[in-house]
Amino acid sequence: MTPDDLQRIHASTRWREQRIEVFHDTSLGSVLVKGQRPARGPWRYSVLNGVARTVGLPMLRAAPALGGAQSQRVEVERLRSLAAAGVCVPEVLHIDEQFFVQRFIQGPLLFERLRDGGAPALLWWQRGLRVLVELHASQQYLSQAFTRNIIAVGEQLVMIDFEDDPLQVMPLAQAQARDWLAYLYTSAMTPPGPQHLMAEILRPALADEPQTVRHELHAAAVRLARLLPRRRRDAARGWRRYLAMMQSTMALLLDAAAPASPKDQQSEPHHARHH
Repeated sequence: MTPDDLQRIHASTRWREQRIEVFHDTSLGSVLVKGQRPARGPWRYSVLNGVARTVGLPMLRAAPALGGAQSQRVEVERLRSLAAAGVCVPEVLHIDEQFFVQRFIQGPLLFERLRDGGAPALLWWQRGLRVLVELHASQQYLSQAFTRNIIAVGEQLVMIDFEDDPLQVMPLAQAQARDWLAYLYTSAMTPPGPQHLMAEILRPALADEPQTVRHELHAAAVRLARLLPRRRRDAARGWRRYLAMMQSTMALLLDAAAPASPKDQQSEPHHARHH
């Protein structure tokens, strides 16, 4: 970036107050400036980690978001690592002591595409599944694989928001299984189609994942399904809506992520050849 670009950014107060600001007419075109987030209180981690211990699912542990320069360093490193692996993420253009600049990505969020429903929504949802499979095959992971953190550009999906690194507290297989839980749970907010169609689409995608990841997912689905109460008629209201989303997610996973039969295990090399 030019000195004039950087002078404009330094003179602005918006990104300091709101953390994010878009500049449309820089020497590199439209860019997004991201300021540093203050460190989050430790109680957030203790609550989530307590839930993870209670239900016996370490993949639900909080990934430390330390704030300040440390979180910025994590996000920049993760953006560059994902880009090097061929994952579509915004390009890092400049790093400053107080902020960093990345390419601005224009487009609707994936959850908006899913909200439209019908065959196009199912196609977008399937594209998200394939992105997870492909980046996991490259030994990568997202952490916050929420549909609100995925931008639809043309027929492509761009991943954003990498301020934490789950590998600081869990192995790769759990981090990748965590991606699936985040993606499927937030998909339940705006389901692109009926559960039986979603299961049919999800099943072959999960079959292309490593067995360790499938095992983590199925174990999580079984355990959480046992802990969740039965649905109520007013599940669409208040906090019960989020409980209903979790119930839908677990039902979908139990349908699509069941352990492979002996016949399926014999065909495992076939899935591997797709990589």
